[in-house]
Amino acid sequence: MKKIISYLLCAAILLSCACFTPLAFAEENTESDKIELNTSYEAAFDKDDKLLDKKDKTYYDFYSFKVEYEGKVTLTVKSNSKGYFSKYVQYMILDENSDKVWSPDNTKFRGKWTVTLKKGSYSFVPVYTKTSAKEGKMLGEGYTFKLGYKPNLKVPKLAKLKAKKKGFKAEWKKVKSVTGYQLEYSTKKNFSKSEKLKIKGAKMLDTVITELKAKKKYYVRIRTYKTFKFGEKKKTYYSKWSKVKTVKTK
Repeated sequence: MKKIISYLLCAAILLSCACFTPLAFAEENTESDKIELNTSYEAAFDKDDKLLDKKDKTYYDFYSFKVEYEGKVTLTVKSNSKGYFSKYVQYMILDENSDKVWSPDNTKFRGKWTVTLKKGSYSFVPVYTKTSAKEGKMLGEGYTFKLGYKPNLKVPKLAKLKAKKKGFKAEWKKVKSVTGYQLEYSTKKNFSKSEKLKIKGAKMLDTVITELKAKKKYYVRIRTYKTFKFGEKKKTYYSKWSKVKTVKTK
């Protein structure tokens, strides 16, 4: 997969204080490894990595990924290495135009950081400086990284409940770009011994519940859900529940 780098990137490492000064990529075709969210990957700082600045021995890796729905992306980097790498490493996330949209303030070689990203195409770029053996050799050091993901699903509004004979009709406001809705109802205010019903499709805005107890008060709430595919695995996420409404069956 090829990607045209057409913007300047701030990515050089200032060894003495673990911060960056502006350096530029030349406009070039850059090979990008495609990665999936919620998946662990093994990587290493090796001689095949891309050169950012020859003088400062600054290199980088380039991984592309997609966010299908606005959400929180958590970068986790792990390694068994005992070397002192914090001041030689920086992590960045770039948008589809190769503009930097995020970089942690407290970068360490190993760590965990969270950022909210909108729907779109991105790249994860670890930037590092190869060091001497005396400083804690970087070349050949292996590590694992993972971009965890959790969508910020919108909560639907339960608009209306209409009583029916031994049942009720529920209506709610549409939420775009979700897989569907889940309705929960119970005769208990704390929703113990409740029933849940999945309604597939973002355009489905009502449903009728039947075969309930007559002249009984029911507590009702609703939430959205969305199913994602990460590689060969599928995972379903849910929003928070809406405000509770009540209805008394006929």
